[in-house]
Amino acid sequence: MSGYALNHYNLGDMSLRLECHPISIAKSSLPVPVHLCHCDTSRHVSGILCSSYVPIPDAPFPVTSLTQHHSSPEVTRYFCSTCGCNPCSLRSVGRSRRLTDWRLPQGLWRRRTELCRGLAISGSEIRLMGA
Repeated sequence: MSGYALNHYNLGDMSLRLECHPISIAKSSLPVPVHLCHCDTSRHVSGILCSSYVPIPDAPFPVTSLTQHHSSPEVTRYFCSTCGCNPCSLRSVGRSRRLTDWRLPQGLWRRRTELCRGLAISGSEIRLMGA
């Protein structure tokens, strides 16, 4: 599974590239919030204790070319039929189960650069974790 790769990051939009599907995130939506999930379904699907997702307003590309899997009554995960990657999921919210919450699994991204690396205070990670 090759996952996502950060194509480029500059003063314009941010572009992500899945093996088969490009995704763009508008500059106006930066910084992008990250949601953490540690429900049973996310843990079983990802194989890790806590998954992180980037919420996006709409489907990142036409999902008709993807294979659907209903991992729970609320969540539909989409898989690329070519490379097998899970590029996005959709959470149905509310009584009407409207398709309102698209998410990109952040853990599949491959980081190419680290911004503001020199601004971290030594030991800040330990203090934030309460250790």
